[in-house]
Amino acid sequence: MPETASILSSHQRYSEKEEEEDVKEQLNIPKILVIFANNILSDFIVGLPFAIQSAGLCVGILFLLLSALMIDYSLRIIILTANQLELDTYQAVIEKTLGRPGFYILTVINFGYPFLTQVGHNILMGDTITKIIRRGFRVSSDSIFADRNFIVFLVTVLVTLPLSLYRKLSQLSRMSFISLLALLSVAVFVIVRAVTMSDIKVSRNYFSPSSLTRVAISFAILACGFNVLHISFMMHRSLKNPTLKRWNMVSHLSVGGSCLVFLMVGLAGFFTFGDATQGDLLENYCLTDDWGNAVRFTFAVMIMLVYPTECFASREVIQNTFYRDKEDNCLRHTVITVLLVALAFLFSTLTDSFEIPLQVNGILTSIPLAYVLPALTYIRTEQGRLLSPRKLPAMVLVLLGCIGMICGTVATILEISNNVICNNDAEMLYCKENGLFSIANATEPTNETFY
Repeated sequence: MPETASILSSHQRYSEKEEEEDVKEQLNIPKILVIFANNILSDFIVGLPFAIQSAGLCVGILFLLLSALMIDYSLRIIILTANQLELDTYQAVIEKTLGRPGFYILTVINFGYPFLTQVGHNILMGDTITKIIRRGFRVSSDSIFADRNFIVFLVTVLVTLPLSLYRKLSQLSRMSFISLLALLSVAVFVIVRAVTMSDIKVSRNYFSPSSLTRVAISFAILACGFNVLHISFMMHRSLKNPTLKRWNMVSHLSVGGSCLVFLMVGLAGFFTFGDATQGDLLENYCLTDDWGNAVRFTFAVMIMLVYPTECFASREVIQNTFYRDKEDNCLRHTVITVLLVALAFLFSTLTDSFEIPLQVNGILTSIPLAYVLPALTYIRTEQGRLLSPRKLPAMVLVLLGCIGMICGTVATILEISNNVICNNDAEMLYCKENGLFSIANATEPTNETFY
């Protein structure tokens, strides 16, 4: 009990410190919506069409709508539970309701989610910047400047590491609006290209998924896309007049608006490329598509601006876990930041497929963080029988989350063992045919299985 009290006391002190910083600039609902939408859309906007293609159009749309409903419910019940317990951090709520085991699990998840997102951002930068350089400077594919790992290393040293060394999140918050504009430009481009590239001949999976493993992975990817539970309390504290009614409005509008954008982009990407859709949708556009390269550049800038916020989140977990009661130290801050950025770079060199960190992040961190843990805290706090009508939706959320984690883990293991990978760096055949668009046998046959 003393240790538990100490942890809660530490949460209280940290929460009060955060509160003092947050009240300096209370945000209205539109500003909160911009930050929420930016975090939901983020890099997932280029992975959504692949999630729909994997599950088949009908099941994919069903999963998309279901994921939106689930995350909206989670956002509302976790703040409701916090208000009932008079706590204002996710960690404190989990500690109070699920004890120390729950707190330690949440700590690991809270670190894993932003760190894996950093890895995914590096992979996306490798996808986009190399193609911009090859097209803009006529660099051959054999040049070191077309090597994705070298380019990611340069960007890390020159851009993302210096930005990640900022000590306050408020110094990065002004980038949210610019980042959101970049995301919306990607969405507009994908929708416009669905019209201008409508003559591509492509097979499409309308009703049946490509495989049962793909269905499980699609569910996990969608969970990763909608997950914003890690910033929910920070947003709630920053909201002017944070009543439950106003918070529920924020939840409905941000999740609903993002779901609408996802639906338009997902359908546009699916109907354009069908079964040839890549884990990173921008990989489907030809190297000679200059509008596509302009969007790649915009997207790469957005990734560079978002990356430091993810590093900030993972660094804060380490600081608050191991150095909670110690004074802030510039040297320690720098060492932790450099180590995190270096590790994220090293992990990103292990694969060129954006889909791998996306689905692992969804299975191991997003599903428990966004679905399972909020529902468990509500079940433990809300009065009444376990199967009472008020608790039944939370029970369903826990059940779906656990099934998604188990099936997703098995599916990922099976696909890795069968060498099923995403063919991200291959030039699509319709690009090689100088405008004679045909996706039949879009990639050269190999010994590996590609999506």
